[in-house]
Amino acid sequence: MSRSVLRFLFFVFIPFFAGIAIYIYLRGLDHSVSTENAYVKADHVTISNYVESSVVEVLVREYQTVDAGQVLLRLDQSMQILNVKKKQSNLVEIKATLTSLQANYREKEAEVELYRERVAYADQELKRLVSLSRTHNIAQSAVDASVHEKNRSELALTIAKEQLASIKAKLDGEPGQAFSSYADYRQAKAELDHAVYLLNKTVIKAPLSGVVANLPSLGDFLDEGEAIATIFSNSGFWVEANYTEKAISGIRVGQKALVTFDLYPGKEWKGSVVGLSPATKSEFSLFPAQNTDGRWIKVAQRVSVLISLDDDDRYNIFPLKTGLSATSTIILSE
Repeated sequence: MSRSVLRFLFFVFIPFFAGIAIYIYLRGLDHSVSTENAYVKADHVTISNYVESSVVEVLVREYQTVDAGQVLLRLDQSMQILNVKKKQSNLVEIKATLTSLQANYREKEAEVELYRERVAYADQELKRLVSLSRTHNIAQSAVDASVHEKNRSELALTIAKEQLASIKAKLDGEPGQAFSSYADYRQAKAELDHAVYLLNKTVIKAPLSGVVANLPSLGDFLDEGEAIATIFSNSGFWVEANYTEKAISGIRVGQKALVTFDLYPGKEWKGSVVGLSPATKSEFSLFPAQNTDGRWIKVAQRVSVLISLDDDDRYNIFPLKTGLSATSTIILSE
């Protein structure tokens, strides 16, 4: 081959193909964005303690895989059992009081009816004596005695009505209701239910399937509200990728993504964008990155993008763990 032909190939064809390669590379850059600031995430639950008590039994070991509902440990129940018995006794006492009040109400109702009849009879008798005194020789003392008897009956009726109203008020104005309708009973029942609830909380169960961590030791005393353990789900992983504010302009929900993990070099997972954070990462920090003095330095902000991973049999071969480092690439357009 002549030197002129070689020179032509060198100065024409090689730059031409190099230009095509550069164009394809740059086009690929324009159609995807990548970041190494990405981490594996999964559902996890921190179990909190509801009662002050000590650990009397630990049934699982640290980092053991557990099923939802499986008993993890037991706390001392002695104080909670006593509290339940106390609330049960209180409820029985409330029921007995309500039963007595209802019986007293029925008795007082009959008493009011009796005094009402006596008042009616005394009034009728007084009218009869007054009528007879006009035409017959009846002693005034007989009329006075009738007036006195009527007044006594009316007073007794008034007192009985007041007592009936008092009993009715203690029965919330509805003396014939079931026990569950009365405020005192409902409060006592709620206190008993709460005591039973706390008793049940001395048996600590896994709220979801996964791996348990940060377990207490046998004999540890746990305060109310203290974290007991954490369950990390071993399925349903996703990736939280933190892209710079310039990179997210073309990211949309539904776009495809490719993810690799530092734990498994060369292995690639497919996924898709399922959500973008409404604010930058710094806005969720305790002290947002806002500086108003003269020493301000601009720092590129990052926005979290959630990427769901497609179901794949490789998860059984290459298991993932929460917090693993990842590299994500989002395909902006096909």
